[in-house]
Amino acid sequence: MGTRVIWIASGCIECFWCQQLATDVFVHGQRGTEIRGAIRLDHQTSSNSTDRSPIDVSVLPNEESNFLQFVADGCPTKVIRLEGDWPAVGVADPF
Repeated sequence: MGTRVIWIASGCIECFWCQQLATDVFVHGQRGTEIRGAIRLDHQTSSNSTDRSPIDVSVLPNEESNFLQFVADGCPTKVIRLEGDWPAVGVADPF
């Protein structure tokens, strides 16, 4: 499995879509929706848009990791970015 990065681009409207569906990954922070430090290799909680820290796949449940493409595809503003080796599961094929 290769490196995986998840980050939030500017334009998030904080609809809580991602925070409700992937609670291990997304959190409401001081600057809006952020990626939890607990799943990032740098352990920093932020949008990860600047640092682009890879996630620690050993702490992210496989079910949630596989579900993130669905979450990103469903984002109303399309600001959730996935880079790297992610499973190809999207809105049209959630399972």
